[in-house]
Amino acid sequence: MPVLFALTNETSGTLSNLVFNSGLTTEDIASIRSLVIENRGVTLAEEKAWEYGQDALKALEKVKKSESRKILEKIVSSILETTRK
Repeated sequence: MPVLFALTNETSGTLSNLVFNSGLTTEDIASIRSLVIENRGVTLAEEKAWEYGQDALKALEKVKKSESRKILEKIVSSILETTRK
């Protein structure tokens, strides 16, 4: 997902050329990583993950209270905490 977001934001075409190159080198991969970070790919993916997590918690509110629901809520909350650090 971070690469997809970065591809949307990066306008020079450099990232696109690297990503769709069939013979990636270690240097190419390092460049892709840098471009993804520069073009907010990771940040936008984390924001989207946060949204999905919030949606999951809202959906769980509709599930009958149970030990299973409580465990799922804890899992989602734990993931959300990790995403926000």
